Amino acid sequence: MDASNNDTPTISQNSQTTTNSKLKLTIKTPKDKKDISIDASSTVKEFKDQVANEFNSSVDQICLIYSGKILKDDEDLKKHDIKDGVTIHLVIRAPKSDTNSNTAASSTPPRVQPEKKEPLDEQLQKLTNSIQTLKDEIETDKQSLEPINFELSACITTISQNKDDLARTDIRYRQLNDNRQLLRNQIELEQKQKDLIELEEKTHGLKLDSLIREEKQLRSTQEILLKEKHTASARLATLDQQLIELGQELEQKHLKNAHERYLKHFVRQTVEEIASQGLESFYKVLDQTMMTYHTQKMKQLNKITQVPIGSDIGSVDLGIRDLWRTTYCGSDIDAIEIRSDADEENVSKARRTYNYRVVMLKSGSVMDMRNCCSTGQKVLASPIIRLAFAEPFCLDCCILALDEPTTNLDFENIDGLAQALIE
Repeated sequence: MDASNNDTPTISQNSQTTTNSKLKLTIKTPKDKKDISIDASSTVKEFKDQVANEFNSSVDQICLIYSGKILKDDEDLKKHDIKDGVTIHLVIRAPKSDTNSNTAASSTPPRVQPEKKEPLDEQLQKLTNSIQTLKDEIETDKQSLEPINFELSACITTISQNKDDLARTDIRYRQLNDNRQLLRNQIELEQKQKDLIELEEKTHGLKLDSLIREEKQLRSTQEILLKEKHTASARLATLDQQLIELGQELEQKHLKNAHERYLKHFVRQTVEEIASQGLESFYKVLDQTMMTYHTQKMKQLNKITQVPIGSDIGSVDLGIRDLWRTTYCGSDIDAIEIRSDADEENVSKARRTYNYRVVMLKSGSVMDMRNCCSTGQKVLASPIIRLAFAEPFCLDCCILALDEPTTNLDFENIDGLAQALIE
């Protein structure tokens, strides 16, 4: 097991050495592409021989181009820095022997061999062949120029890239200079901060900025206090002078008993103010009581009205709505109520007048009877309203005086009113 493990790395190292001595190159023509393996130490001549064998051509016809340069026979591959996996362009020229023979045949004048005059058709065929050969050479030259143009464009692209790299290098150089200056500034800042910390430690933790601000604030406060002191001193001197003058005035005859008279007037005014406040409070309480009394009576009026029917039976509790429904024979008004404006306002408000209004109800809607009902409805509502007011606001009222209660009433409503009075 150990022997096998030791042999394995040796084999791999040998294979790696062999691989490193070989170059795998791609040979590219305008119409074809092949891969060729060759030693890295070979010359261009040896490389051409191997390429000629692969492409079935002679060495004289082979032209190799790499990085825009034609490879010469006496040079090594290492000189051109040819590495493994690169692409080399191949141009195959036309054979020179055929071209020279055809050219010689076409350029030989007839007078050189007058005894062997060729027919005109053969001469024309030779000229045609020569022209075709020239066309082939031109086409071959064009094909050979294609990789050169390709390499030229690659060189132009490389030059442009180098220019861009140079510009980026300048930018990078400026950036590095800026970073170096920034680093210097940071180092200087750190040193200044260390110096500041040492200074704060020497001043027992008191910061210079806070001390300067505190000094400015104290000086500003001192100036304000000095101004206030001067102002107060001047005012105190003025008040002392006024006090002296007032003391001299108090020594006069008509001001000697001023303090006693002031106390008497002060006591009288204080008693009057207290009495006025008490009367005002009593008035407010009385007014609130009256408002509460009116509110309660209006609720009692709208809910229940006691109608006397005889001394033996006593009285019957009827609502104002029941009285209206019993008396009124129409269907346009369901019932009536008596409301006061005080019911909808704040009771604590001071009020001396109490306004009442009669409203009529129809399908839950409320509307004032004033200017909205007929004269007969008003006349009919009058005794009902008097009867409604009699019980809440009077004690033991058994007499009701009615003055022409049936005026402007039709027979049905007269009969209903009479029947209600009888009941």
